[in-house]
Amino acid sequence: MNRLFPLPLRKQIENALKNESYIIGSVLANGLNTNDVENAILYETIKESCAMLYFSVGFFPKAYEIFKELKTDILSVADLFPNINLRGFSPKTDLRARCKFKKKILKGGELESAINCFIDYLSDLRMSALNKNPEDYQFIVITNLLVKCYVINNPKIIIPIMSLPNTPRLVDEFEDIFKEHQLYEELAYFYLTRQLHHKGMLIIYSSN
Repeated sequence: MNRLFPLPLRKQIENALKNESYIIGSVLANGLNTNDVENAILYETIKESCAMLYFSVGFFPKAYEIFKELKTDILSVADLFPNINLRGFSPKTDLRARCKFKKKILKGGELESAINCFIDYLSDLRMSALNKNPEDYQFIVITNLLVKCYVINNPKIIIPIMSLPNTPRLVDEFEDIFKEHQLYEELAYFYLTRQLHHKGMLIIYSSN
């Protein structure tokens, strides 16, 4: 009499990954012992693929939840959006290429929804950041990405964010961004935070 034995958990997850059954594989991966190095790599791979699947079908909160759990590089997540990433800051990985997903072009209401969810994700990361030193690289990246999202979705929030204690200085490209979007109050504030008082006052006087 032949007996059927269940496949080992690791093999089941590998099969799920091979068959692009990422959600099933992600659930199975919760049972892995991630103290084992190979298991940890498999766990991250299947979870990341699951996050990308969620992102590709518009389930953005679920995708960000996994990215947060995995501590995925924020710039790599930002690279999933058009024109959101910061000039001169390089993502650690191309999530689409790594997970073999075709490039999804976000636009219209879907882009707005994705950015709103990304704002929630960044806000959560910013509030829970252990190091809120304005010179901390991660804190700088989070804050600048957050402001860049608000330029698109809700510019009125920008100055209050810039006014918060220990808020990192905005990167240079915001001078052009604020000009492009005709955000002159924000541009004046940008100059003043950099001690460029003459430029800041010129903007203030010219806008009155």
